[in-house]
Amino acid sequence: MKSKTPLLLAGIFVLLVVIFLVTSFRPREISKGAVPLFEGGKPDIDKLELSKNNKGTMIVENQNGVWNIIAPFEYKANQTSVKNFIDSILDAVIDGVVSESIEAQGEYSVSDSTGTTLKLYSSGELVLDAIIGKTSSHVGHTYARKNGSNEICIWRGFFNPFGSKDINDWRDKTLYSFNPDDIISL
Repeated sequence: MKSKTPLLLAGIFVLLVVIFLVTSFRPREISKGAVPLFEGGKPDIDKLELSKNNKGTMIVENQNGVWNIIAPFEYKANQTSVKNFIDSILDAVIDGVVSESIEAQGEYSVSDSTGTTLKLYSSGELVLDAIIGKTSSHVGHTYARKNGSNEICIWRGFFNPFGSKDINDWRDKTLYSFNPDDIISL
């Protein structure tokens, strides 16, 4: 009985090695890989427009180096929020197409009625017209669809909170502005 144990273990080991070799010689899958949202280079964004059916349209424009909300009311925009949003869109990467089905647009919140329409302009020219949908289940990606296309893509990044922000949350709410270097002591 004891002399059969090493032989049995050796047989199992050989079987496992054969299974490993058979399964490891499959041809590798070739994926397309991630593609930058702006392939030719990042445009200099000077105007953005966000529209949502239940919240209306907000337009933010860079006027003499300062971001201002120009519609539905005129007010200075929160510079940090606008810059962070634009930087994240400019750095966005498309990780692939999820679906091309029109029926799936509602599921991913990228239909005309459920998504947030984003338009970016550079020197008066429209450089991006897309619909931002919901965030993926692992939060690192957002579903989006370019207007005029049925391809629902997954963009690397977290853009949905910007699209669902209330217009008043884009306003500059600074009460007092000062230079931190002017403070000597507290």
